[in-house]
Amino acid sequence: MDSSKSIAAVEEHYLRTTGKKLPHEPKTLKHLTSVLPPVEVDSAGASYNPPISREGTVSSKSIVAVEEHYLRTTGKKLPHEPKTLKHLTSVLPPVEVDSAGASYNPPISSYLHYTAEIAEEEAKKMKEEEKIERSLVLAPGQTFITKHYAAEIAEEEAKKMKEEEKIERSLVLAPGQTFVTKITLLLLEIFCPRIFLFNYIQAQLISGEGIYASGSLTAAAAVAVAAAVAAVAVAVAAVAAAVAAVGSPPSSFA
Repeated sequence: MDSSKSIAAVEEHYLRTTGKKLPHEPKTLKHLTSVLPPVEVDSAGASYNPPISREGTVSSKSIVAVEEHYLRTTGKKLPHEPKTLKHLTSVLPPVEVDSAGASYNPPISSYLHYTAEIAEEEAKKMKEEEKIERSLVLAPGQTFITKHYAAEIAEEEAKKMKEEEKIERSLVLAPGQTFVTKITLLLLEIFCPRIFLFNYIQAQLISGEGIYASGSLTAAAAVAVAAAVAAVAVAVAAVAAAVAAVGSPPSSFA
């Protein structure tokens, strides 16, 4: 259908339906044209968009292509820009792709490797949490102190038992030994220094012999022995007084 016939048909339809003539329109509106000049394409049906490189980098060739496209479509030169803006670089590091035009998304193998690493980390965290939970569980009748300080408590009890055993062994009487003689020996061990005379005095007291039975002592040794015997006598007197005040000694020492 010709354009003039279509315009006449529109006018007749408007006149028939409204009873008025179609308002006058300028001739320029009847033949509308694009504001922009026509774009040249390589072949019929080709894209009007300029070709874009898939390399993802800004080069001088691409800038020239943009300038030519802008000049061809607008009829004007591209506005001047500083050189720093013509070679923009991304803040992010470049992404490695297998080939030009390939997807930037990671392959399924790297995704599975990443998920496996995350699963291993989560499993380790869960094991650590379970270990902490098991360590915090208390047995019936158990407290936090007895659970977490069991080693220290056991060590203190062992030391206490050793001390009690030592005291018991020290209080055991030898055959033919009396309670007073045993206390005397303990006092000698506490107050008298361990010199060469101590063993001799101890042997004399245990055997019941006189301390001067052997005439092999020198004058200096005799003086030391006399001082020791005096101290022992005082200690024995104090023990005897204490025993007399308390009463007879316990049956275990008899």
